[in-house]
Amino acid sequence: MVNPLRVETPDESELIKGHERWLGGDKQALTRWRSRISELGEEHESAVAEAVVCWILLEHCAQVRLGEICGEGPDFHCSSNGDSRAVEVTNLSRGPLNEWYGFDSSELPPTGIGGLKLIHERVFGKVRGKATKQTQAAKTTAPFVLAVTTQHRTGAMEIARQLTASFLLTGQQSAVMWPSSPNGEKVPPTMLASGRHSAFHREHGSDSESLVPIRPEISGLLLVGIQSSCVEMIGILNPWTVKPIDSLGIAGLPTARVSGEDPNHFTVCWES
Repeated sequence: MVNPLRVETPDESELIKGHERWLGGDKQALTRWRSRISELGEEHESAVAEAVVCWILLEHCAQVRLGEICGEGPDFHCSSNGDSRAVEVTNLSRGPLNEWYGFDSSELPPTGIGGLKLIHERVFGKVRGKATKQTQAAKTTAPFVLAVTTQHRTGAMEIARQLTASFLLTGQQSAVMWPSSPNGEKVPPTMLASGRHSAFHREHGSDSESLVPIRPEISGLLLVGIQSSCVEMIGILNPWTVKPIDSLGIAGLPTARVSGEDPNHFTVCWES
C-alpha cells in the first residue's frame, strides 16, 4: 500500500494572510486574488486552493514566482537545482462534488471502490479541460504540472490515493496482482491498460488493444486533498509527455510512473 504524503498546514486564515504577503509585490495580482477570496462558493475555494499549492511549492522549491500575467499562462513557475516547472492549479469544488457523490461535504462518506471511481472520473474531467491548445499547458516551454485539488471532505480523503492515481494512469479499474516474485519478494501490480478514463492515453478507435498517447503537453499531475489542518498529496508522471521530468520536485512525494516496453501492458511503479 502506497500512502500519500501528509503535511500539516497553517489554518485557512493564516494561509490567506501568507499568500497576500507573497502577492504583495504585484498589486494587480493581489487585487484579483483578493476579489476571488472574498467571494463565496467556487471562486473562494479556487483562490484558497491556489494559496495552498503556492505554500506547498514555497516549502519545497528554491524559487517560486507568479506565472500568470493578466489571466495568461500557468499560475506559478518554480525552480530548484536548475530544474524548472510550470504549475497550474485547478480545483474540484464542494458544490459540484456534493451533486456528484449524492451527499454533502460535511457528511461521512460511504466506503468501497465506488467513491474512488467517482473522484477519479472528476479528476479526469479537470485534466481533459486543461489540455487544449488554448490553455496554460500550451503557453509555456517549461515542463507543465497540473495540480488538481479539492476541499470536499470525501474528495480530499480519496483524491490522493494509490488506486485513484493508478486509475488515472492506466485507465483500468482492475489489476493483476502477483503476490511475490520467484525469489519471494513482493512485486508491483501489473495493470491491463484501458483508455476509457486514462489521463494520458486513449483507445485507438474500436481497437481496445491499441492505445494512443494523448495530452503530451502535461508532464505530470499533483493530486492534493486539502483538509482542515493538513494536505495529502500524491503524484503521477506522464510517460508520453513531450516535456519529461524525473519528479514533481516535492521531496517524499509518492509518485506513480509506468515501466515496461509494451504500451498495452505495463507496470505501475512508485517512487518517493
